[in-house]
Amino acid sequence: MENQKLKILVFLIDLVALNVMSKFVLKTLSLSEAVYLLFFLLILYSLRVYDLDNLKSFKAQLSRTILSSVLLMVIFSFFDLIRIFNFTSEHVWLALSIAVVVAIANTITFYTLKRFIKPQKYIIIGKEEEYSKIAEELANDQNLMFGVSGYVNPDLSQLRALMPMSSGVLIGNLKFAKMIEKEFNANYSNKKIEYLPDFVEQRLKRIPLSLIEKYEQYYILEFSKPKDTLAIRLLDIFVSIVAIILTSPLWLIIALAILIEDGRPVIFKQKRAGKDGKLFTMYKFRSMKNLPQNDSQPKYPDQEKDRILKVGKIIRKYRLDELPQLINVLKGDMSIVGPRPEQKELHEIYSNANIPYYEYRLKVKPGITGWAQIAYQYSSSIDEAAKKLEYDLWYVKNKSFWLNVKIILKTPETMLFKRGAK
Repeated sequence: MENQKLKILVFLIDLVALNVMSKFVLKTLSLSEAVYLLFFLLILYSLRVYDLDNLKSFKAQLSRTILSSVLLMVIFSFFDLIRIFNFTSEHVWLALSIAVVVAIANTITFYTLKRFIKPQKYIIIGKEEEYSKIAEELANDQNLMFGVSGYVNPDLSQLRALMPMSSGVLIGNLKFAKMIEKEFNANYSNKKIEYLPDFVEQRLKRIPLSLIEKYEQYYILEFSKPKDTLAIRLLDIFVSIVAIILTSPLWLIIALAILIEDGRPVIFKQKRAGKDGKLFTMYKFRSMKNLPQNDSQPKYPDQEKDRILKVGKIIRKYRLDELPQLINVLKGDMSIVGPRPEQKELHEIYSNANIPYYEYRLKVKPGITGWAQIAYQYSSSIDEAAKKLEYDLWYVKNKSFWLNVKIILKTPETMLFKRGAK
């Protein structure tokens, strides 16, 4: 059983548990209450209840399921106020009881099913000295339980000797692909055969720079393909308008707090690198004291802690300082989802620092949130910027409407649990 299948099984068990408990508490399940449960599942997904790192910990499960319940009750209390939903004490009891039951059930299910997950060992078609670094990237991720049973380049007798102890093969050297596929079709139809680049991407959800270097022509072509679609633009406009309406009271509160503590300006404007390196003016709520006129050097977030306003500490922690970027999205300078727009000066530093393939992150619009933002952290050095680039490039290659929806759904967890905030 693979980790992905384990997560799906846990989700399906939760689906059954929600259905059984709702019928026990509510007696009947109307359409509106089915929507209530659907919202619950969406919030559980959004708060990453089904991520492997969170399934391992009962504490993480309980904190996230209870928070999901609270968010659900807040949403449906609002629906009750505008007479869309009749929110009762039974719904409160259902939400809280489900939170506890789901946390317990998920933890028990995870550790029960995990015993059936066996390490996956693969034969890599290619020379060890060429592919060992890439294999090491996979082996270092404990969630993958990945191992290498050997390298074949190509020796069919050696391949046949290794196959009984292997889950399948990963084709690294593509010039042997047809020969290996022919051998598999004839003798190993029950074993897995995958291309190494695809396997690495699917498992790591990033593209190691060493992998791009190995398959450079393929990746440069993939990065250069057009990614923007009308559906993504409409999603940007819809989410921006809804978010501005829902957060409008916060805009007023934050603006007044900045004015009272440090005066004007409330909005901070800064040149950032956008799509294809084109500069644009990005808007944020000002979270720091104004810079002295003789200090214009670019700095990483953790180098400016002494300048942060009291209100700035709060809005930066929960990323509320980024709300005005919704205006940038409506203007078309940014997207809701995309790589983080870098300061003009930092962009020039990274471009001149010989970080390979850095320019390809600029093939799409920058975003308020993004795959690197929810999967990694703020970069505070050139080395961290290079690591974060691997996540950005994975997004650039795989950008789609549904991937953007997935990232948007997972962004609240990043905000609430303050991961990567500085």
